[in-house]
Amino acid sequence: NDLGDRLRVRLSAVAEAAGAPVEVTGTGSLMTIHCRQGPAFHDLLQFDLLAAGQYIARRGMLALSLPMTEADADGMVASFSEFIDSRTGLMLMQEAG
Repeated sequence: NDLGDRLRVRLSAVAEAAGAPVEVTGTGSLMTIHCRQGPAFHDLLQFDLLAAGQYIARRGMLALSLPMTEADADGMVASFSEFIDSRTGLMLMQEAG
């Protein structure tokens, strides 16, 4: 649960720093990444993370398991950061349009 709480805070910080319309909610080892721009961005999130070797459910949910380490969390944060860096402009364009 501690690892999940730290991961959720880190993912939220990445989205907030970029001004991305993304929110991370949950408790303990369970969390969901919400793309406020709709299901198309959930699909992009899932596909981008899968391409980076990270699995999340199509709806944005992920669950940590006991064997996961801080290094695993670091990998998720790095992959999520790449998604945010590459897709935030597109999300903001849709929001404005």
